[in-house]
Amino acid sequence: MLKLPMISLFAAVLLLAGCGNPDSANAESKAAAEAASAEKAGAESVATAKAAAPAAAAEPAVEMIKLPEDCKEIALDMIKCPLADDVEMDDAAESMKLRANILNFKLVAHMPLSEQVKAMGGESRRMEIFQFCDAAIAVKMVESNLAFAGFLPCRIAMVDGQDGKVDLVTLNMDKVLGDAELEESLQMMGLQVRNNIYNIMEAGATGDL
Repeated sequence: MLKLPMISLFAAVLLLAGCGNPDSANAESKAAAEAASAEKAGAESVATAKAAAPAAAAEPAVEMIKLPEDCKEIALDMIKCPLADDVEMDDAAESMKLRANILNFKLVAHMPLSEQVKAMGGESRRMEIFQFCDAAIAVKMVESNLAFAGFLPCRIAMVDGQDGKVDLVTLNMDKVLGDAELEESLQMMGLQVRNNIYNIMEAGATGDL
């Protein structure tokens, strides 16, 4: 039996396995390196695409209009805001009308309640009710939940109280919207109405034109 030297036997095994071919080894090594490089490039491309995604794709946060600090919640889920000391009732009424016009939030009715009482022979301190509405939004809210019909139109009352102070009174819309189950698009509409009413309230309370 012919005996091969151990070195020759090892070389033969390497040759049969393809390891003894320098060109084959280099080709396999190069292919592996190219695959790793492609995989790395792909991962970097995905990461870059995610980082480059425009932030504008997310819904912008709605700026919440704040009422003056001296406004407070009262009974029946209402909020009252006193007029500033230097603001007369006529000035407050005019400021609310002008602000509503700027916001394109229609004044659909004005009820001078105290004048009607006097016309009937009674007596009353000055009391007026201003009613505002965005008809397009109102219809969608009622179609979503019939209960919203009871809140229409949005109202702000101006009342000369027995204590000599004048207050603006409206519904606590944060509470109402918080209790309602609305889809996202209607939530945005509800916040728009809320902001409009609070914006008008702020203008009346401060006399801001």
